[in-house]
Parts: sequence; C-alpha cells; structure tokens
Amino acid sequence: MRSCRSCNVRVLVAIVCGLLTGIVLGLGIWRMVIRINRGIFVPVPSIPVQFCRNGGTWQNGRCICTEEWKGLRCTIANFCENSTDGEFTFGSIPVGRYGPSLQTCEPGTLNAGSPKATRLCNVSEFGNIELQNVTKGSCNINLQTLEIQINNQTASAENISREAQVLTADASKLTAQNITSATTVVGQIFGKANNESQAKKTAIATVSQILDASEDVFQKAAEMDNSKSFSNLIKQMENYSYSQGDQTVVEPNIAIQSVTRDDNSGPSVLFSVQKGSSNSLVSGRILINKTANGLNPDGQTELQILLNTGENRKSCGFMVYQNHKLFQSKTFTATSDFSQKIISSKINESEQQRQNKVSVEMVFNPTYDKRELRLHSYACVYWNFLINDWDTQGCQKTGNTTEFLRCNCSHTTNFAVLMSFKKDYKYPKSLDILSNIGCALSIAGLALTILFQILTSRVVMPSRSSLLLRTVPHSIPLLPPISKRMSTPLPTHPIPLHSASHPHSLRTQVSLG
Repeated sequence: MRSCRSCNVRVLVAIVCGLLTGIVLGLGIWRMVIRINRGIFVPVPSIPVQFCRNGGTWQNGRCICTEEWKGLRCTIANFCENSTDGEFTFGSIPVGRYGPSLQTCEPGTLNAGSPKATRLCNVSEFGNIELQNVTKGSCNINLQTLEIQINNQTASAENISREAQVLTADASKLTAQNITSATTVVGQIFGKANNESQAKKTAIATVSQILDASEDVFQKAAEMDNSKSFSNLIKQMENYSYSQGDQTVVEPNIAIQSVTRDDNSGPSVLFSVQKGSSNSLVSGRILINKTANGLNPDGQTELQILLNTGENRKSCGFMVYQNHKLFQSKTFTATSDFSQKIISSKINESEQQRQNKVSVEMVFNPTYDKRELRLHSYACVYWNFLINDWDTQGCQKTGNTTEFLRCNCSHTTNFAVLMSFKKDYKYPKSLDILSNIGCALSIAGLALTILFQILTSRVVMPSRSSLLLRTVPHSIPLLPPISKRMSTPLPTHPIPLHSASHPHSLRTQVSLG
C-alpha cells in the first residue's frame, strides 16, 4: 500500500516537472520567434540591395564606385571605350589613367611581354571624355637601362621620363627591382632644372602608376633599397610642390598643389581634399583657400591641412598620396585593409630657418569599413628622414569627434595618422534573448531537480529503514554465540551444490549450524 503511494507521488512530481519545463521552454521559443520576426534577422533595409550599380559598393553612407563609373549610384560612365590607333589596340581606359596597348614586346627583347605603347584617357576643358595621342616605348630599353641613362648629362630627361611611364603602365607586372629602378629614375628627373617641366609632369604620372603595385612588392623593394631611392623621391617631390606657381597636378594616386603668396595674403593657407564617388583622386576634389582663418571641415571633407606661416608670405606646396606605399615603416605595420592617405605641406628652403614659427593643423576622416572596425586609438605622426620611419616629435592630438581626427604639428613635412582598430562585434538581440532563456531554463531545471530529490527521498528512505530494522532483529538469534560456533566441529560431509541455489535450503542449513 505504501509502495503504491510512493509510486504515485513520484509520477505526479515527474508530470508536474515536465509540464513546467515544457511551458517555460515553449514561452521562451515563442518570445524568441516574435523578436526575430520584428528585429534583426528580417530588417527593413534603408538602402535597396541594388542601389549601387556597376560594381559599386555601399560603404559609410555612400556608393563607392569603381574607377570606370561615377555618380550617386555609379551609373555615369567614366572611361574611354576600346580604341585603335594605327598598329596599336587599347581596351577601355578609366579617366585620368594611361592604358597599355594589347600589343606587347616580342620574346627575346629586354621588355618581352611589356606593352609597346600607352594612351591617356582624359577630360577636356569642356568636360568631354577623350583619348590623347599614343605614347610609344622601346622594347630594347628597360628601367635598369634608364638608371644608367639618367646620369648622362646629354640624355633627354623628357624621353627618359616617357619611357619610364610606358614601362610602369601595367603595375601588376612590376617587380621589386622595377620599383627601386623606377623611383631612382623619377627622383633624379625631379632633381633636374625647372626647364624640364614636361618631363616632371610625366614623372608624376609614373609615380601614380607605381603606387598601384602590390604592398608585398613595395615591402621587398624597401628591403633592397640601399640607395634610399624612396626617401630621395619624396624629398624631390616636396621641393617640386612649392615651385610651380599656382599649378595643380592631379593623378589617380597623387595630387600636387603649388601656392604663390604675396604681402596681401593671409597668414594661413588651407588645403582640402573632398570625398568622391571613388577612391581615386580627381581635380574637382582638390581645393585651396589662401585667406582661411582656420579649419572648416564638413560632411564632404576627407582631409584638411592648415599651414600657418605667421608673417612669412613665401610660396608653399601641398601633396596628397593615395596610400602609404612609399612610406615603408619598420615599426608600424598595417593590419587592416583601408585607404591610408598621406598629406604633405612644404615651404621653400629659405623658410626652414624660421621653422619654429611654422605650425600645421590637420583633420583626417579616414576611410574604413565602420560596420566591421571600430577605432581604438590613433597617433599623429610625421615622416622622419633621419630614421626613415614615422615619428611623433612635435605632433600631438588635439581631440577628435566621431567623424574627424585632429592633429597639430610644429613643423612641415609629410603627415599621417596611425590608427589601431578593434573588431566591432555586433551580436543580434535575439542571441541575448536566447542566452537569457537558456539561463532561466537552467535555473528552473536545477530547482526542479532539487525539489524532486527532496520529495522522493522522503518517500523512499522510510521504507528502506523499516525494512532494515525488521530484518536485522530476526537475523541476530539465528547466529549462535561466537564461542559455541568455534567449538562446534565442522561437518564431515560436503554440502550439496544444489542446496545453495535454493533459498529455503540455504536458510535451513544456516539455522542448523
């Protein structure tokens, strides 16, 4: 009777626990489904999936287009179509770039496999996209040959510059040795007299093409650059930047702005780079203000630099590098794939004697995927030619907002911001809800388990105790005193094996003993 009652209690407790667990689990799943349907996994996109066309990607609130397209949705053509000029055929060429010919140098020549000619796609003064004349190269002259020729005083700098531009037109084929040779040649071209203006403009295009080479190739080139051709090229371009009147030279990966000043000019010059539909630099995004009183960034500003020269009114120059490949650092290695622009300000040599009166203010709006990366920290740095690396001396942070990073430096040279990022893990709310439900179920299960053990132990333990108490008293009289058992002789006849298998026979033998 008691065993039936205990069995019924255990069954009842098990049923109650099962019902409670099922109810709690069902409510949790129901709430999670409702949250998911309303929340993260079925969002209403603010931007249609096909908003950016022709290979464009939506990033940080705008379409980033390929070089061949521009506009709000990357729907405006920005290239020259396939063309043929004499014996040379060219594919489509983005505006502002030189396109290589499909005809290449024959095997057995110094430039086997390299294009025989290039052609520039440009925009006319009336805004029309048009192709320029074909520039032919020589299959028997390579970059190492040009290194030798550039030291010859009688050699034409313009011809050498044109050959270097053709030889670097296809950046995907450039090797580390090609990079060091090209930077050596171009650096010496910039060091020549000012009457070689066309050669220097072509050299700027060559530098822009070189900057399209891969980061790995540049790292190898920097390791083998014993002549410091990178540093020499940067210095020569700095000097070139303030010696060209008010000219602006813009290539896809580099822009140079020269500024002349007089006694009526203000104490500061503001140089700005605006955002565009692509990552390439274009002339319409480069702005200069000779009468600015301070920085004035807006939503379209990518970077600004304000050069304060005090009472000096001499010429100055600014440069922007699309990436940091010419500035190979030994102590800082970029681990994230984002555009790291370098900006430079320079005044002519006579101004360097009064460098303590020159200061620079800057704002940067770095381009990176803000959905995946979160800015952790940054440092304002300049390129120190003495150590060939980034340095913080004379530069400091002046506060930053959610959009701009601000710096101030007490000298002029090439500037950048070094940034460290953290992965911005954004977990969906449904995952938090699921975690809470799991914790609640675990606690409820633990409580029910404890309750079940307490209830069942109260029912089972008394029955076991009473059984033990009933069994032990009846078993004690069956055993004779120890002395008597020790004096009783052992039976001389063996006990049958089959008797041990039957409980009654075993009990009888024990009682008789």
